[in-house]
Amino acid sequence: RFVPLYHEAASIEDTCEADSRMLRSLPWPLDVVVLGMGTDGHTASFFPDADNLEKLLDPSSERAVFPVHAASAGEPRLTLSLARIVRAGFVALHIEGEDKRNAFESAIGSETRKPIRAVLDAAERPVEGFWAP
Repeated sequence: RFVPLYHEAASIEDTCEADSRMLRSLPWPLDVVVLGMGTDGHTASFFPDADNLEKLLDPSSERAVFPVHAASAGEPRLTLSLARIVRAGFVALHIEGEDKRNAFESAIGSETRKPIRAVLDAAERPVEGFWAP
């Protein structure tokens, strides 16, 4: 079952509250999560410059969904919390192109903690990676 997080609301915070209520009714953990990744190492709207990045990447958070405000995102967004993503039965990372592959390899080998690295480190099971040139 696909569960969209989008609906009309006055603000991203209002949308977050409504989606939090809706998500509480779902069975957890999720069966499958499919992630993408940007060349800056962001995934799931966990942008490196997000105002609340520390909260987004807290693997012990009880929240299901967070609003995200980041200059690099271009617009406010919603995302599932890291805690909810990494408990899924299957987590896939799909990336396309040489630039994203290089960014991924840099993120996993770097001392600088990129958001995708936080997902890989916190995942309860290995994250399956899929790359297309």
